[in-house]
Amino acid sequence: MSNPASSEAKILTYKSQRLQVQGRIDEWEAQFRSRHNRESTDSDKHRSSQHRELRRLLADVDALIASLESGGAPGGSRDSFGPRDAEKRAERGRIK
Repeated sequence: MSNPASSEAKILTYKSQRLQVQGRIDEWEAQFRSRHNRESTDSDKHRSSQHRELRRLLADVDALIASLESGGAPGGSRDSFGPRDAEKRAERGRIK
């Protein structure tokens, strides 16, 4: 059984990572506005590999946070990949 304090620390770490990823998405949006003098469309976002990867990462981090907050144990999650896989996917984009 995992330590509740350890789980809380992980949740806080991933929430901090989520804020960083959201900040990168916001930066992408600001740069797009600056370059093109207009708001980005869904099509613009889809064409950008950086924006797509940041959105995937945000979804992975959100899924991991939800799993940890619901007390999901490895292998016992509603997510077909399980929280361990969600954690690995979240780790791939950790912002240093």
